Amino acid sequence: MSHDPHAAAPLASSQPLKFAYWVPNVSGGLVVSTIPQRTDWSLDYNQRLAQAAERAGFDYALTQIRFTAGYGAEHQHESVSFSQALLHATTRLKVLAAILPGPWSPAVVAKQIATIDHISQGRIAINVVSGWFKGEFQGIGEPWLEHDERYRRSEEFIRALKGIWTQDHFTFKGDFYRFNDYTLSPKPVQKPHPEIFQGGSSRAARDMAARVSDWYFTNGNTPEGVKAQIDDIRAKAAETGHHVRIGINAFVIARDNEEEARAVLKDIIDHAHVEAVHAFGDAARQAGRASPEGEGNWAKSTFEDLVQYNDGFRTNLIGTPRQVAERIVALKAVGVDLILAGFLHFIEEVEYFGEKVLPLVRELEAARDRELQAAGSDTATSAATQAEELLAA
Repeated sequence: MSHDPHAAAPLASSQPLKFAYWVPNVSGGLVVSTIPQRTDWSLDYNQRLAQAAERAGFDYALTQIRFTAGYGAEHQHESVSFSQALLHATTRLKVLAAILPGPWSPAVVAKQIATIDHISQGRIAINVVSGWFKGEFQGIGEPWLEHDERYRRSEEFIRALKGIWTQDHFTFKGDFYRFNDYTLSPKPVQKPHPEIFQGGSSRAARDMAARVSDWYFTNGNTPEGVKAQIDDIRAKAAETGHHVRIGINAFVIARDNEEEARAVLKDIIDHAHVEAVHAFGDAARQAGRASPEGEGNWAKSTFEDLVQYNDGFRTNLIGTPRQVAERIVALKAVGVDLILAGFLHFIEEVEYFGEKVLPLVRELEAARDRELQAAGSDTATSAATQAEELLAA
């Protein structure tokens, strides 16, 4: 792969990588497969999982938002109220509540999240989901906007939230939202405001992140694809002095030996819910084709990729703890700040990850930082090259 290694190296943050996990607040877990899973969408299970994740060293938990059944997820708990329940069961973990503009208005979200921020002492954040599933909007009677209009609405949504959370007498005249001399009190505990995450792979999604979001989630991707997205977003953000941190989706299968880990992956795919995978793929591609460039999330996904519905297998965190840790640190070297992890059997695998993988990640991070400090740019160039080799393995 051709690249400028001197430009790539500074992307790597000197800050420790952050770790988040997908909250299984929808039935079916994180794979569209009939394979038996020791994962449950109930509140009791999820509160125990949140406590296990907190002990294991995870920083964030991301609740999902679904309004309609389908694609192997027939039951769904609402994201904001479920996030609050997880916060009550933990003391350090920050929970990201998924928010869908359209069903939610920024005034309601601003008030909800400000209150939860006080209750949790600053441990709530949001993930703004612009929406990709037309049938969901139709099912609940919400207008379905064209692709780029959905992102334009989300950007206004975020700008409105930031204004409400940081200003008194807030006035905003947008195409989708309007506020007149509005003051929210009390404002959130977190300053300047709770963190705002978003995802999406289209041009409109990346441009929106570069202008207004604190964090950008990318689907699982190849090393080239990850680096290209990061370079693109950060270059655009730099033009206005904005900084965006990057999270990547990954389905983690860490086992004592690589053969066992690969066998688990094969078993998941062999038991794929074929009808649900095809239905999800068709709907996702229809949404992507509606973008001006004709692409979006899942545009290049194979059937196997779609079995984990955010392309988590493509990140290749599959193998021994050492292999997984090396690939995680390699992702950091090309600019990733956060790993958003999914698992098959959540509680025991989160505990295994915290015991076996995370300590290795911290050791490798520390060793790499020492090398960079000792040798300067030559080592940075070598480290970036080694990172790409590990990611491609």
